[in-house]
Amino acid sequence: MKINKKNTALFAGVSAMVLMLIAIWFLVFALINETTRACKTSAVTINQTNDALADAETGVDKPATDELKNIFLLEWNSLWLAKSDFQKNLSRMLVLIIIISILLLLFIVLFVYLLYCETLQKNKNEIHLETQCQLESQEETNKQLQQTNTALHISKEGLAVTLKSIGDAVITTDVRGQVTFLNPIAEMLTGWPLAEAKGKPIEEIFCIINEATRQSVIAPVMTTIEQGDIQGMVNHTILIARYGSECHIADSCAPIFNRGQKVIGAVLVFRDVTKQREIEKGLAKAHEELKDFAAELKIAAQVKSEFLANMSHELRTPLNSINGFSEVLCDEIFGPLNEKQKMYINNVLTSGKHLLLLINQILDMAKVESGKMALTPAILPMKKLLKELVTVVENMIQKKNLEVILEIDEVLPDIEADDLKIKEIVLISFQTQLNSPLKAAK
Repeated sequence: MKINKKNTALFAGVSAMVLMLIAIWFLVFALINETTRACKTSAVTINQTNDALADAETGVDKPATDELKNIFLLEWNSLWLAKSDFQKNLSRMLVLIIIISILLLLFIVLFVYLLYCETLQKNKNEIHLETQCQLESQEETNKQLQQTNTALHISKEGLAVTLKSIGDAVITTDVRGQVTFLNPIAEMLTGWPLAEAKGKPIEEIFCIINEATRQSVIAPVMTTIEQGDIQGMVNHTILIARYGSECHIADSCAPIFNRGQKVIGAVLVFRDVTKQREIEKGLAKAHEELKDFAAELKIAAQVKSEFLANMSHELRTPLNSINGFSEVLCDEIFGPLNEKQKMYINNVLTSGKHLLLLINQILDMAKVESGKMALTPAILPMKKLLKELVTVVENMIQKKNLEVILEIDEVLPDIEADDLKIKEIVLISFQTQLNSPLKAAK
């Protein structure tokens, strides 16, 4: 119930009156209680005085006793008169309070009735306004429905134009799987015009087979309608047109729902992928050829690796003997050598070491290709290593009439690396410098 400001003020006033009435009744009850207590106290006092008079009658001074009795009787009469007046006044006050209480209650009832009448009238007015608003809303809804119908008609025309101009073939069916629409691409691929195909079962218009087995394939329309979800066509499907022509297609089928989310049909979308299928076949054939070629290359690489490994082994065996005997001769174990002999033996040893290094490089290439390259790190003194390498290439430098100047920093630190790989790197650098057009290499 809604209460306006005026009703709120009236309600507050009535509440204050009720509270005042309750306070008055509380004061009356307190006054009655206090009067009753005072009367009881007076009665006790009178009784005590009476007892004192009875005791005094037995005394000697009888005139004093008579005087006390007269005083007691006067006080008793005055008390009785006061009590009677009080009871009369109290009765009047109670009647007045009861009358005021009844009037207040009548006022409260009248207020509640007036409030009820006003609220009822207000509710009627609100219902009237609400009804008027609903009528206006209904009119607005009718206008919106009219606009929606117009927009729907325009949208339907636009959808028809879109379906006719779309690049994919589109076929729609009803819930029984009967054709309701074909766009021009679908007419061209199936060979059926819309006028003749409309109302026919989808199986008669959309005939498909498996490319590999040439067996008929059931169109996914009924499965889509029954399950209510999107269905895709298996790969490598061929569409057989009305007059026997074939084309590879890729398609999918989706359900059509109404506003109540109930399936009322299906839409089948497909496209001609004959050229794409030919490209896929060509790619598959090329892939197979590449696989065969890769297998042949793998065999050739394996044969080459085996040949390099065998050749390296066969070459290193006699070359190690040559280098070993050259070192023995250089050390003059079998006797002293003259300067010319030492020079020739040193050249043989240097060339042998260089050839051994080349063979090791060939073997390393075979290891790299097989994924078996291993490094053996060690602490290498760079000064000594560079001097040895200069000795190895000194003969080649002299043949080119070049001069090598080796400058090594005194604080050049040792490094941790693979001895053979570091020598290969430095020798390759030397060979690059020797093959350059410069006349001197530093």
